[in-house]
Amino acid sequence: MKLSGNVLLPAFGVLIIALIVIAVIFRDKTKRVYLGQFSAPVLALELAQSGEEIRTLLREVNEDEKAARDWFWKGLEFDNRIFIPLYFALLTVFCALLFRHNFANAKPLAVIAFICVAAGAACDYLENHHIARALNTESNLLSDAMADAIRIPSLWKWGLIFFAILLMSSMFFMNPNRLCSLAGLAFLIGSLCGLYGMINRVYVEKAAIPVSLGLLLSAILFIISSRSFLEAMSDPFAKKV
Repeated sequence: MKLSGNVLLPAFGVLIIALIVIAVIFRDKTKRVYLGQFSAPVLALELAQSGEEIRTLLREVNEDEKAARDWFWKGLEFDNRIFIPLYFALLTVFCALLFRHNFANAKPLAVIAFICVAAGAACDYLENHHIARALNTESNLLSDAMADAIRIPSLWKWGLIFFAILLMSSMFFMNPNRLCSLAGLAFLIGSLCGLYGMINRVYVEKAAIPVSLGLLLSAILFIISSRSFLEAMSDPFAKKV
């Protein structure tokens, strides 16, 4: 893959910012709390620990259970058709950028990161398969086993993706640009926070803020300093900023 510092990388930065803006515009503005911990009902469903929590969540989303199920169905279709391919493509570009760096072990780290991203996306589809099964099940038949079937691949998905982001953060620390280091720090904090979420589920959602900040900072970097970023790939710290 041949990247042009004058075209492709800035365009990628613009795309990231556009996606962040869209996410902000369409975020849930009700400020409701689901299962007493989550602001995102989809994440609450992914990490529900029992059939009773799934039933509770459906009631919290909408008193009309059918309307709640329909709402989750729409989100599931969007996830399968758009969101998963989109984040897979976005993270694959970051893996490619890491692969092009020349610091020690950059290429093996990039390959491991890509494998984690691909496996995470596969776990996402598996998770959605079990969510669909739960949505087709009557409330009184929702079981703890169904919740586990959703939560386990979800935890694998998040763990793999956050570990991939942890590996990707290394390339930002290998660049002399201060903005690059800040982006790397945001990704590092976000990935560690997300990995802690494997133990305490609420931290999976908390990780979204530093990871989003890392994406924003990296996008700005790609737009305003793409040339220096690409130069640092072949000669880390050659040019102090």
